[in-house]
Amino acid sequence: MKTPKLIFVLSSLFLLTFVSSIYPQFGQNKVQYKEFKWKFIQTKHFDVYFSQGGQYVGEFAAVVAESSLASLSKNFDYHISNRIPLVI
Repeated sequence: MKTPKLIFVLSSLFLLTFVSSIYPQFGQNKVQYKEFKWKFIQTKHFDVYFSQGGQYVGEFAAVVAESSLASLSKNFDYHISNRIPLVI
């Protein structure tokens, strides 16, 4: 009869140790706010927003967006009525 009690005590100690090793990690993944300096490129149909250091990617996205819209307009007779914001 002492063996089941010993197993119960040892398993309880193991679980308490396991849970207590996980619990101190709670709350360490806090949101860290960072200031972004947003810039934008305005094309005929799009406003492409990008953060600091993203000038090249923003220009590339603007060119691709305009050419894709031209292709959609031609192939599917699709036209937009408002400007479309793109956040890069």
